[in-house]
Formats: sequence, C-alpha cells, structure tokens
Amino acid sequence: MKLDFTSPKNCVWEITQCCNMRCLHCGSYATGKRQNELTTEEALDLCDQLGEIGLTYITISGGEPLLRPDWNLIVERLLLNKVNVSIITNGYFIKENLHKLIPLRPYMSYVAVSIDGLRDTHDYIRQTPGAFDRGLDGLELLRKLKFATGVITTVSRWNLHELEKLEIELMRRKVLHWQVQTVFPGGRMREHMKQLPYPEDIIPLAQFIIRENKKFKEKKIPIHTFPADSLGYCSSICHNLMPGWQGCQAGLQAIGIESDGNIKGCLSLSPEIKTEKDPFAEGSIREKRLKEIWENKKGFLYNRKFDKRKVKGFCRTCEHLERCRCGCSQAAYFATGNRFENPYCLYRLEKEGHNINEPYNVEVIKEKLKDSIEDAMERKREFFGKKGNNINTSHVSRAK
Repeated sequence: MKLDFTSPKNCVWEITQCCNMRCLHCGSYATGKRQNELTTEEALDLCDQLGEIGLTYITISGGEPLLRPDWNLIVERLLLNKVNVSIITNGYFIKENLHKLIPLRPYMSYVAVSIDGLRDTHDYIRQTPGAFDRGLDGLELLRKLKFATGVITTVSRWNLHELEKLEIELMRRKVLHWQVQTVFPGGRMREHMKQLPYPEDIIPLAQFIIRENKKFKEKKIPIHTFPADSLGYCSSICHNLMPGWQGCQAGLQAIGIESDGNIKGCLSLSPEIKTEKDPFAEGSIREKRLKEIWENKKGFLYNRKFDKRKVKGFCRTCEHLERCRCGCSQAAYFATGNRFENPYCLYRLEKEGHNINEPYNVEVIKEKLKDSIEDAMERKREFFGKKGNNINTSHVSRAK
C-alpha cells in the first residue's frame, strides 16, 4: 500500500505544559511550564509555517492551553493561515477567558472539555476538587454562546463502569459530541498501572460505543459517541466502530508539536524513560524550518518506512498487517516497548477466542474490575479526606 505524506492534514500542538491540575493519567507530567517554551514571536512564526505546508486541521492542547496568556493570538494567526482550529481544555478557566473566546466563535471549529468520569472520579483523577463542575459549567457557557462543543473521556479501570451514568449526565448537560479513548501507560499513568485496562477490557468499551452510536443514528438519543485511534482495528465489529482504518497516521497525515518547538509524528509518542534524546523527536523549529523537518527523507521512519520484518507476535501473522501496521503506535509502544506488536486489538482478541460481541454490562464489569474499583475507592477517600484539599486557584490570575 502506497503511503501518502506529501503534507500533514492534522496537527496537535501542545502550546504549554503549564497546568492547574495534576491528572493521574497525564502522559506528559504537565505541571509548570516546560523549560524554554516557544515565545509569542516564535509561536506566531510557526503558525505561518503550518500554513505554508498546507495543514488542514489543528488541535490546540496543553497542559492547560488557556493558561498561556497569548493562546488567542496563536489561534487568530492559525485562522489567518486558513487552518481549522479546535481546542482541548480542562474547562476550568473558560469563564475567565470568555472575553478572548467570544470573538473567535464564528471561526473556530470546536472546543472540547475533558471529563473523565462522574464527579468524584473525575475530581480524583484530576486531583482537583471542583474540576467536574467547573469543566461542565464552562462547557455550558460556551454552548449557550453557540460554540461547537464536545467532551473527551479517557477510559481506564477507574471509570469503565461509569460510562452509562456519565452519558446520562452529559445528555442532561446537552452535550452532543463525545469522544471516548483509552488511556495509555505514559507519564504519570506509569505510577497507577493497576488502573490500566487489560486488552480484553476494550471489548465492553467497544460494545458500549457501538451500542450508543446505533441509538444516535436511530435518533433515540441526541449524543454522538465515537472512538479515538487507540481502539480498533480490523475485527468483525470494526465496521460499526472505526470503519476504513488505514493504520497509524503519525508522520504521514499527522504531526505533533511540543511546547518547546520539538516536532513529532504524534505527541503521545514519548520515551518510556526521560532521556537526553527523545527517539520520536524529528527536530526542532528553532533549528530548522518545519517544511524541512517534514520533508526529511530520514524522518518518521517508524511509519514512512514501516518494516514488516520487525513485526512480532500475533501481528506478524495477521492478514491485515499491510494496511493496519500494528494499529495505534503509542498503544503498541507502551504495551510492548516497540512499535511492532499491539495487544490492544479487537481482531487479535477475536482470533484468540474472546467473545468480542459481549455487551457492555455494568454489573459484569464491576465484578471483573472489583480489585481496581476497591483500590480507587480507598484512594478517593484518602484524597477527599485530606485537610486543605481545596480547589486550586493559584493559576486564576494567569488565565485572565
């Protein structure tokens, strides 16, 4: 299969690592600023470079992107370069940023708020009491102002059993778009491996998404539920889940930008241990033009020159290898330590004898996840019982 990487269509740009939360599953350990983040001048020049290479869509993320004071200038410059812009935020500072958001409403594609479970679960995962209500209240403000909005939920053993109740709450809040994705064991999540889904845990998750999306198509519910790339890929049910999967697009159709200007195929790809050299970093815009990095014939080789001879395990014998290329790169890498085998695959589970048509059943899931749920409940009690564990407002002035 011929791979196309003439120009990237999608980009995720982490404009800052600064964050008011300390999410337990954060893949980038976001707290304060990354050392030597791009200046406003550098960021605006990068916006122009993204326009020059013909980028179509970009998602602005963090950290918490609304904590970067010039975030709106970056969005404005991208829009001037005819790039479609979306933002992913924890929602905590939406009210403080309305004066910046409102002028952009007619031009922005989407604002998504991350909500990772019911109130206590979300606040615990985010290590921020009040985060659930602040996030959804902010989303409601935007909805009333006619912004296109949605919710992104990262699924782990902390919250897999809460999806039905969470969906009811989201519908009550009039959320219309809901992206559901699996957590990956990077960043802080490495400290909470008990809560990492097993490969077979993705079966009820996939069935939940398929079931709810069917209801949406039949106009029985107003919310559209859909998966991210970490769930698939070529099983007998995937035509209802993620049809047309053509393999990981990192370095082909997709590009990631870190807040210090490092370029990757995907921001989720990072070394398991922090080293001086990140094997997934293709270069820095402080040293080369973005076009030069993108067009480097020796860049993004894990996808552009995917070597089937390196493929291992089940994936090596899979009939779909040519187009699937071991699925999501970050899921494969963090599960196995390499890019060339992926246990988080519905087709693999199907071939290994698992019933991938097993429905999402809360009571069955609770029984399977009993140890993980009990561990989480104990940790929640400890967290919410701590003295002085109040809402973190130390970043409010920076967000205005």
